[in-house]
Amino acid sequence: MRKIGAIAGVLFAGLSLWGCGESDTDSRAQAAASSNTVMEVLKDGSIMETITEDFSADYYNEDDLRSMILSEVAEYNRDSERDISVDKFENKNGVITVTMKYPSAEAYTDYNSNQFDSRQLFIGTVKEAYDGGHSLDVTLTSAENEEESIGKQELLGMGENHILISEVPFRVETFGKILYSGDNVVSLGRNEAAMQTDENGESLGKYYIVFK
Repeated sequence: MRKIGAIAGVLFAGLSLWGCGESDTDSRAQAAASSNTVMEVLKDGSIMETITEDFSADYYNEDDLRSMILSEVAEYNRDSERDISVDKFENKNGVITVTMKYPSAEAYTDYNSNQFDSRQLFIGTVKEAYDGGHSLDVTLTSAENEEESIGKQELLGMGENHILISEVPFRVETFGKILYSGDNVVSLGRNEAAMQTDENGESLGKYYIVFK
């Protein structure tokens, strides 16, 4: 495991934007939906991570940030058999947008982990998750009917469908239709969802999303 990624660990620690005058549940849902980290899951198993952050303060240095990210990615690629790329680095009106491509969920976990913080991200089929030892003893709610839910046995019967299991909260766009999701996941559409956080923007545990 290498040190935590430059973007997440240094400048983009805040995952959520918080509203005022709402209930705790509504605030968490809004925070999740407006998360500045978006993960797009592609059919080939790769991931596009886009992080957007206000960078208008005078003490921020765009060139230093760009150099830091590119240097860290290059170092990681030299030391591993994986190939992470920085596909976009843009400053528009004081808002920095960085898009990074990871060849797999394993590469994302490896790059963004260290010996003190190793939060996992898994993306694969339900069968692969089970064979890999991931806990599937959960209750998931249908994306189409909030009154409908499934448990472990029903989930195991969906072995060829895809599942995302994350210990890190973010907004996600999947290549297929979302079928079921676990606790603290807010549906945003056919193939979009966001993961709720606590009042400090931290994870509320493991997040589960099943999709075609």
